Amino acid sequence: MRVSLRSTHFLLYLTSMSPVLKRDIINIYIKAKGLKNLVGFFDHLVTEGVFDFMDFINQKNSDNTTNQSILMHGSLKQIDKLNILQSDTKESHIYATDNSNYAIFLAIINVKKYGRASVNISKNEFSITTSFINGESKISNGYVHIVSKKYFVPTSNTEYISSQLAHVIFSVPVTFDDLTETVIIKGH
Repeated sequence: MRVSLRSTHFLLYLTSMSPVLKRDIINIYIKAKGLKNLVGFFDHLVTEGVFDFMDFINQKNSDNTTNQSILMHGSLKQIDKLNILQSDTKESHIYATDNSNYAIFLAIINVKKYGRASVNISKNEFSITTSFINGESKISNGYVHIVSKKYFVPTSNTEYISSQLAHVIFSVPVTFDDLTETVIIKGH
């Protein structure tokens, strides 16, 4: 199935500095490919690359020649590039993942003072603490940013790191309802 969307309102800023996709186009692609949900969409991009999706929405792949392998980075804010975060440890890196629920979880948690959230990938467990719930922390809407896997190397679990700036191919708005895993509430 091929859909021409150049003249529609499905795309927001895909060719600008802030590439944010509206969910309508993603839902059409999900239906056309027989995927279950947004996590299925992200999983599909991880395994198949972005070329088919970019072709589906009549956009050129950002490198115009190859089917990029991708990773995801979740954040509360929409960004057009992932910058290296300064760290107290010996090296600073950019972090990304190939786990869709992990990226969504990181995109929607707004951890404030005394709040805690954690991920145990080996158990596929996402958790927040009672101090998260009772404090200033909150679940918010966020974004999953799609980036090329080219300069990332795997670490343990499903995290990848890079010491180079990573440009966002496009971003997808996400909410708590997009998670397909349960979020567990733990004590402090």
